[in-house]
Amino acid sequence: MIGIGMGDTYLLKSTTYIGMSRSYTIAYSYPIFTMFLANLFLGEPFHYRYLMGSILIFLGVANALTGGSSEAGSKRRVGFIYSLAASLSWASGTVLVTQGVKTVDIFLANTIRYPIVFLTLLPLMVFRGGEIDLNRRDLGLLVVSGILGMTLGGIIFLHSVRLIGASKAAPLSSSSPFWASILSSIFLKEKLTLRILASTVLVIAGIYFLF
Repeated sequence: MIGIGMGDTYLLKSTTYIGMSRSYTIAYSYPIFTMFLANLFLGEPFHYRYLMGSILIFLGVANALTGGSSEAGSKRRVGFIYSLAASLSWASGTVLVTQGVKTVDIFLANTIRYPIVFLTLLPLMVFRGGEIDLNRRDLGLLVVSGILGMTLGGIIFLHSVRLIGASKAAPLSSSSPFWASILSSIFLKEKLTLRILASTVLVIAGIYFLF
């Protein structure tokens, strides 16, 4: 409910304000929060070199946020808040699931997680007056996205968490902003600026310092 339900919802909301490239770059600062939470609640080790990684990620996020763009300042701030909320939600969810998969089969864990998200979000959507209005193209894209991103990606990520812990698995999975920037420029025709590329590089560099 926290990591997938809240986190992914916040991320998708953020993309409507500041685009996918910038949203992903900011949201994928979540390894910083994961690292501290895993150290606090799971007893995973904390190394001082992580400070350098944290600084690089902060600089990448700040660079992505403060750059000139076509969005109004208030719109950028709202998008940033949603992206940051996604980051905090993912970090909390990662720490919780790390504890859970210590004694639970990976496939069983995903079998439980995703229906819970569905059963939680569907009533909320209905309560807010939302309507299920999907054409075949949109439905197909969402289905493929769910299979690749949540089902396949989720299973691989949980295996990684079990093998090397949350502090390492989260940073290593976070090269996503780089690929998101490239793919969004190809398929969504988002403008791939040098500032966004520089922010992505800083975030990824920080991630590997964390590892």
